[in-house]
Amino acid sequence: MLSNSGSADVCTRGKKTFTFMMRADPSVSISCGSFQGRNLCRQITNIIKHMDRRGFASSVIVMIVAIFLVMGIGGVAYCVIKSSQPTNPIVCTKEAKLCPDGSHVGRTGPNCEFASCPSAKHGCKKDSDCPSSQYMCQEIQGMSTACPSTDTSCVTTHTIMRGECKLKEGNRCGADSDCTPGNLCHKNICTSPIGRQCNGANDTSCPTDFECIQGCGPPVVRYPNSTPPSYSCQLKGYIRPCPICLASNTNIDTPGGEINVQNIKTGTKVWSLSKGGQKIISTIVEVSRTLVPDNHSVIHLVLVDHREVWVSTGHPTADGRIVGNLSVGDYYDGAKIISADLVPYWDHYTYDLLPDSDTGYYWANDVLLGSTLFRH
Repeated sequence: MLSNSGSADVCTRGKKTFTFMMRADPSVSISCGSFQGRNLCRQITNIIKHMDRRGFASSVIVMIVAIFLVMGIGGVAYCVIKSSQPTNPIVCTKEAKLCPDGSHVGRTGPNCEFASCPSAKHGCKKDSDCPSSQYMCQEIQGMSTACPSTDTSCVTTHTIMRGECKLKEGNRCGADSDCTPGNLCHKNICTSPIGRQCNGANDTSCPTDFECIQGCGPPVVRYPNSTPPSYSCQLKGYIRPCPICLASNTNIDTPGGEINVQNIKTGTKVWSLSKGGQKIISTIVEVSRTLVPDNHSVIHLVLVDHREVWVSTGHPTADGRIVGNLSVGDYYDGAKIISADLVPYWDHYTYDLLPDSDTGYYWANDVLLGSTLFRH
């Protein structure tokens, strides 16, 4: 570029600068430094000296300045247009990665890396909070409002305060803890270890990896006139936690006060809970007493509010789990679990009862439980 400021004209090329000294007399003194483009500078100098003799030096300088300005503006315009043009998009290969829950993710991003799989360890308060319909929100902590049976206008509510997304039966998994309670991660599929009914030990119609096994009851041994336990397809190697009843020191909540479970009879009135969440008076329609092996153990479940109960590991809870799946730190029946130890059982029998309510629930040592005798 050439610039004219008084008596000096400056030519700049790249990072090199050439100064053209214009004097008052007709002669022109031009200084060219040592640089790669000095030949160009000399050519310009000769042109200017030649034209200066004819009085055209100033006009030539103006023309050169104009030429360099046009070239500079053109270069800037080219750079702007070039930068505004979209770059070629990165096209990743159409590969898919199979996630533990059965979903698929593809490659993405500048490095074409696989996207992250949905995580089963996902907090929730409702099913729709989970990554997909393959999950359900398993309650860890909840809150309910109960209504008195005399108030027909009262509406019961139940809210999950804290939950965890668990994979439903039939979906891909990585560990037992990925699946909903009661299911196992068998060959990376959430599988119920207890399947359909079958016809006895010689029945070979069970699915692959299952065998026909006589069930625990419910429970394994009841009164002599009770129906014998049925057979069902059971996952090979799975040990069903039997028997699944209450310890002999359990007290049952009744309208007249607590009664030891051994003294509960058919016709006894007990407190139960309806599906609507109402605490109701219910009548016992069935009781059981189960002989246990010498090495039988029970879970000593202790809640932070000092409630405690001794119960077999397979006993159903009131939230769809079994006692053996409860862990320290979980919330159950409105309180945090501070202990869930397996301890040796001290008696020969365990016991259970069935209220005639639509849930079969009852309070054992003030802890709400389900019944092994309840038939859905």
